[in-house]
Amino acid sequence: MSGAGQPVEQGIIRSRRPSLLVAMLRCTSCRFTAIYFIPFWGAMVIGGLGTVPWAVFGVVLWFAHSTGTEAVNRLSDRVEDEVNRPERTALCRQVGFDRLRTIAIAAWALVGALDLGALAVQRSVTLAVLLVLGVLAALGYSYGPRFGRRHWIALFVLTFPFGGTFFIGWALSHPALDGTVLRDLVVQAFPLLAVGVPSVATLAGIKDLTDIAGDTAAGYHSVWVRYLRTHSRAIVLATVSIPYVPLVLLAAAGAVPARYWAMLALYPVVLVLTRCFTRSRASIEFMATRELFYLYWLALECLAMWCYAPTTQVVVASVLAFAWWIGATRYLHWHPGINRAALVALPV
Repeated sequence: MSGAGQPVEQGIIRSRRPSLLVAMLRCTSCRFTAIYFIPFWGAMVIGGLGTVPWAVFGVVLWFAHSTGTEAVNRLSDRVEDEVNRPERTALCRQVGFDRLRTIAIAAWALVGALDLGALAVQRSVTLAVLLVLGVLAALGYSYGPRFGRRHWIALFVLTFPFGGTFFIGWALSHPALDGTVLRDLVVQAFPLLAVGVPSVATLAGIKDLTDIAGDTAAGYHSVWVRYLRTHSRAIVLATVSIPYVPLVLLAAAGAVPARYWAMLALYPVVLVLTRCFTRSRASIEFMATRELFYLYWLALECLAMWCYAPTTQVVVASVLAFAWWIGATRYLHWHPGINRAALVALPV
């Protein structure tokens, strides 16, 4: 611990007690706004709503959604987090769990108001259903059905920040659902969703590497960690490689524009992640692998959305998303992310 009572995190010392606002942003992982926003924005751009007002709307919506999701998770996983993430729990205590509950309620109230505003602009049953499902999935991950404890269902629900936000942006920017629109959706969006969503799902179990102790104490066992421990590295590698097969087939057949080949540039990262995943043993290795996975997730989204909508709006949003992720990780997250110590610790 530092002299100010804050943890020493992989070589970065929090030299002073953070303000209440900073503590709130750190413990609710505000950086995830970027991961929610990029697929939504790509769909909005291709639908003709790639304007500054809609960008502001999207940032506020997904910031509120992310904050509400994380705050609810902090409340529901308080027991496990005492073991898994004591540094984050210390921030939650500084904020106060009662105040954290108020933050969660306020965030979801804002999401509800923004959802109603979107429906006032776009009177669509499809959009309404998607918005409701988005809220239910986020809340249900931590409470009620607790999808986060439902093994394979949890991996599927975790893909919402890719596929779910994309479809919400698509429904918001496409008022008519005629055959032509649906056909365009299948032709244009299938390649990136067929690669992106399974890629996130097959690697999402990496996040459980840092939570094994607390999850076990709470009676939960990650299906992905169990899969890792009961199968050879070759089988695990084949599993995480499967999402790239449809991309290669579609690109080789000329069924998608040549720019989709660019998504293969991230496949080497999958190989590194898989190697790190199977070789990690120490806490610092687990955390470094987890952080690399999140960077891969964001890069995959940005590249996929550029393939889908190769526009200035998507490029600018991607650059800003990465800038936000890096800055928020360094200053506004409960853990400082990948630094020199973490890179050295990667078991590659």
